[in-house]
Amino acid sequence: VAFFGSLPPNHPFDYLYNYVIRHLINKPKIPPRSNQGRFACGIATVWMSGIIYLFYAGLNVWGYIAGGILVSIASLVSVLDICIPSMIYNFLFKRKLE
Repeated sequence: VAFFGSLPPNHPFDYLYNYVIRHLINKPKIPPRSNQGRFACGIATVWMSGIIYLFYAGLNVWGYIAGGILVSIASLVSVLDICIPSMIYNFLFKRKLE
């Protein structure tokens, strides 16, 4: 799901909302995602691939640690609206105003 959120203009769940759910509740469409959102999904895809590899390689403790960090970062976005991957994107790609 994270991988497919990094490529198209909308996340897969946004498509579900835009074409099914919003009609049931009479709400407007969700706009396309920003580059920051797609970048965050790309980071999540790479991170989850690493976690899968850790478990595959039998490094269960490291897999749980990496998974716990991923869940913590996702919780920050959900609860406090703090997106660390967006901060990384801004640091790498946004020009500072002078």
